[in-house]
Amino acid sequence: MAALTELELRQMVRERGEFDSITVPPGTLITPAARQFLQERRITVNFGEPTSSSPSSPAGRPTPSAPPEGAPAPDGPPAAEQPAPSRADGPQAKPEQMTHLRGRLLVPKSHPRIRLRGKLDSLEAHILLAQMAAHKEGLAPLAQHLGEVLDYVRQMVRAEVMDEPLPPIQLFGLDDAQLRERSHHPKKYYGVSHTPPAVAHGEIMLWLNLVRTQVRETELAAVQAFWQEGELPERLDIIQALNRLSSAVWILMMQHLSEKGGTAGDLR
Repeated sequence: MAALTELELRQMVRERGEFDSITVPPGTLITPAARQFLQERRITVNFGEPTSSSPSSPAGRPTPSAPPEGAPAPDGPPAAEQPAPSRADGPQAKPEQMTHLRGRLLVPKSHPRIRLRGKLDSLEAHILLAQMAAHKEGLAPLAQHLGEVLDYVRQMVRAEVMDEPLPPIQLFGLDDAQLRERSHHPKKYYGVSHTPPAVAHGEIMLWLNLVRTQVRETELAAVQAFWQEGELPERLDIIQALNRLSSAVWILMMQHLSEKGGTAGDLR
């Protein structure tokens, strides 16, 4: 079954300009983010083969259609979303309960994408605090690893805001598959079994665990922002990267425990 995504719609707008309706093959699945994009732009979706008067497009690609001659212009975006006032609009202030989703488009601050951005912001703050704690304890390699995690989270922020693809995760010299493998088998790679954090492990271990939990909460916010039950997820790159990011922090925890000479029992 074909799927229509937000990224495809944005590419079509860049290539062909704005349009008021689009024709997609019967049975096409419209992702949640694509549906939101269509609502914001007041674009009508037609299911069926494009007419002979429609612009040509590659096989399987949706076809934008021009509005019928004499048709009334759309009266603006849905009530829950509205364009921000421009300088030409005068001194009108942005409503305090609204914020920018992209460009001049305003959405409520409770919007799932805005909640995700708040979680990413909080995650950055916790990583910085853990990095500072590592510096204070003279753990330069760990601080450097946390810096890598921070840089990747900031790439994630940019990818989400700019609707750009997120580069594949690569941390500590490990790719996606290697991060997953090592996080699942710490005994094999670090000599310690899966060990819940405890006060006896020291402050830095607790900071790392806090970062790990923040990653997990951010992952849940990403799922809520980009997926609805029964639909294909949008931004699977971000969702999967957050899953691997929690694996990466777990690796740092097990590696730190190993370097302290800990085992599953003697530091708890």
